[in-house]
Amino acid sequence: MDKGLYMRYMIHTELLSGDESEVLRGVVECYPYCHTAHMLLLKAMHNADDFSYPSQLSHSALKVADRTALFELINRIDVQNVAY
Repeated sequence: MDKGLYMRYMIHTELLSGDESEVLRGVVECYPYCHTAHMLLLKAMHNADDFSYPSQLSHSALKVADRTALFELINRIDVQNVAY
């Protein structure tokens, strides 16, 4: 995966699907402590309704520093529009 495509997925997470999850699995294997790779992999698996998503979620949640950001990414919560 090249840098430009990786940055594009970071900005436009709705573009992630099952095809990208295989590529992102390779990135996670090469860079196991890369938080954004784990987050993008989980988002791609969630978007594709991958059956191994719960297993990967429990594994990757340990590697992600900000679980609130992970939750918001996966569930697409827009913090600015939430009424307090």
